[in-house]
Amino acid sequence: MQKPGNINVAAATNTTVDKNELYPHAEKIAYYENMLALITDSISPKSLKIKGNINALKEADASTFVDFIKKFGSLPWKTKQYMKNVKKSLRHDNYASAARRINIKNNFALTELLLYLKCPAYYKWRYLYNIPEPQNDSAAVGLEVHRHIQALTTIKYKEKLSSGFLNSKNITAEEYLGVLKNADGKENIYNLVLNFYNSSIFELNDISEIMLEQLFYWNLNGYIINCKTDRLDRVGGNSFRIIDYKTSDSRYSSGTEGYMNQLKAYTCGIMGIYGKEPGNIISCLFYLKDAAAIWKNFSEDELSLFKNSIIEAVKKIRTYKFETVLKQSCEKDCCYFSLCSMAP
Repeated sequence: MQKPGNINVAAATNTTVDKNELYPHAEKIAYYENMLALITDSISPKSLKIKGNINALKEADASTFVDFIKKFGSLPWKTKQYMKNVKKSLRHDNYASAARRINIKNNFALTELLLYLKCPAYYKWRYLYNIPEPQNDSAAVGLEVHRHIQALTTIKYKEKLSSGFLNSKNITAEEYLGVLKNADGKENIYNLVLNFYNSSIFELNDISEIMLEQLFYWNLNGYIINCKTDRLDRVGGNSFRIIDYKTSDSRYSSGTEGYMNQLKAYTCGIMGIYGKEPGNIISCLFYLKDAAAIWKNFSEDELSLFKNSIIEAVKKIRTYKFETVLKQSCEKDCCYFSLCSMAP
């Protein structure tokens, strides 16, 4: 039985394949590349009009069709499945008329806007075409670690939680950690959680109220952006402290700029909800791997620049502007590299 992802050229075309047909002339290769770009990036040059499927190419130029099948067959199976989704999404892309490109979206998740700031093309594949990212082990670790940190925080500060907390068995933080320590295959999880437990973050004594995994909505010039903080402390009656946990190591983190933008968004949202000035809100980025805490109090100017960048990103999303800029790190770090690299 043939494995998914390997296509028999002769079977696919129902022809006897001549070796010379697998290597068409330069102009045919260019034609193939345009064809592949059409499927991967929904670009429809005026000189190339395709109706629904690839059969037109087979009829127009059999040898180029053979080459197309050969190269398409060498792509990863998942990529080919994603291409089917992309092909169904032609209405989203630049070839459409201005009327068809109208986007009245006003509600955004903070995560998607931060990703747009990082890479517009990434946003396009992930949020416009809904091509899922591969499952990521580190993401699963992050979710589990956050769950344990939330549990330890509720045990220690149960009387200061805004939502209340019931601990029917009166388990202590030490007992909770002991259970986690003895769990099979949880050594990495335990070490990250232990770093939190031993940090000054776990021993703060100036808190009047704690909000965990707090969802809130930031209204920015009529655009509604939903945000969720890992932890929000009310300090006294007039100040707030935002704490965001990262499972990475501060010394090797490549996402610091994005993390800081995340904290800026939280700060702006809290300012709007509670009517506070930037000086009344302090943010902490806590790296669990090396127990490093980075504290930041953002200025008005920093927050103003950030808000302008978010507004500009929203405007570009609403007008379908998704620039592709390939970098050396893309092939290694981005799951959508193959789609971007095949676009013209």
